[in-house]
Amino acid sequence: MSSSLIRGLIALLAIAFIPEFALAQNASLNAGQAPANLTASQIVQQVERHNKARLDALRQYKALRHYAVEYKGFAHTVDAKMDVEVSYDAAKGKSFHIVSQTGSNLLC
Repeated sequence: MSSSLIRGLIALLAIAFIPEFALAQNASLNAGQAPANLTASQIVQQVERHNKARLDALRQYKALRHYAVEYKGFAHTVDAKMDVEVSYDAAKGKSFHIVSQTGSNLLC
């Protein structure tokens, strides 16, 4: 996995868990305690722990992906579209099935 993808996932997960951290802080304030000051390293560790738990719980899913590409060359424009069904099973991994495709065969 590329480092930019990992950083993006960590940022996305951090944003997803902000409400959870805010609720935890509010609960400690309501109990008369000072809020926990977490370091960046502790936050990343919590995000990684939540991410692992989410991945461990994920058994299977199906989705329909829509892809579109357009190439603008010197003399003309070429485009293509493709609908792909992706299936994930924890034991087997991902599989892809092309549902439909239109446009340039080269781009498809």
